[in-house]
Amino acid sequence: MCGFLVEKPKWSKNSVRTMSTRIRHGDPYDEDLFWQVIERAETINEHVTPIVNDVVATAGLTELEPGDDLLDPEFNTGVFVLSSRAKTKTTTIEKLKRQKTPIDRVDDMSGIRIDAAITLTKQSTLALELADALKNAGATRCRIKDHRGQPQSGYRAVHVVAEFPAGRVEVQIRTAMQSLWANTYEVLADKLGRCIRYGDWESLESPLHRKWVELLHELSDVIYEFEESVDHFKHFGRESIAQEEAEEREQHHSEIVRKIKDLLGRMRPDVPTY
Repeated sequence: MCGFLVEKPKWSKNSVRTMSTRIRHGDPYDEDLFWQVIERAETINEHVTPIVNDVVATAGLTELEPGDDLLDPEFNTGVFVLSSRAKTKTTTIEKLKRQKTPIDRVDDMSGIRIDAAITLTKQSTLALELADALKNAGATRCRIKDHRGQPQSGYRAVHVVAEFPAGRVEVQIRTAMQSLWANTYEVLADKLGRCIRYGDWESLESPLHRKWVELLHELSDVIYEFEESVDHFKHFGRESIAQEEAEEREQHHSEIVRKIKDLLGRMRPDVPTY
């Protein structure tokens, strides 16, 4: 077990919850305590990241080389990119005002992301292995949140939320295609308004902007159905057909990936704002 992760913070739950309520109501709050919470979230990331790295390595994945493409035409290659971040002051305050959750119960105050060129089955397995590793490191509770069948504003991924005495951390696990879609949607949200992240694109004034968001949501469904098909083929169907047919299907899969990648790529560079 990691010593820091099993140590409770020095502040009381009542103090951080009072602070959360004051922030939500727009009242003056204890800024020193606020920054202590942010700094602790960053330290949690620093201690959890090596645990995540070990799980990913044990699963046989390899880190993406600089300059390489996560979504290579051979798109289930087992390469990955690992990143982490703690919530900023702005995003934390926005979330506290949007939700009634106190700051010490926000799942993603600390956040780590695994973007990997893997199948849906491998994604599920990785989530289970990660949950076990986090429990062994001292987490008192681990929850796996599967957003693939029921996406949030088109967003699909598997999240592992670990609750340590030190605080909470959320590890996002995304396939390469889920990652590409999410990154494209983020660009659109930055351009058109953060409201689309929370399902409120009907409030956009421009019909063209609403159409862009609707198209991305439709594409999210297409990607999920495609990944389900590829997953079944990779794990259950490939051995039951002739080698030549298997190679033809894999070539077809690669062509679909290229088309989706091209479509998303054309949506990202310059989203119109008129």
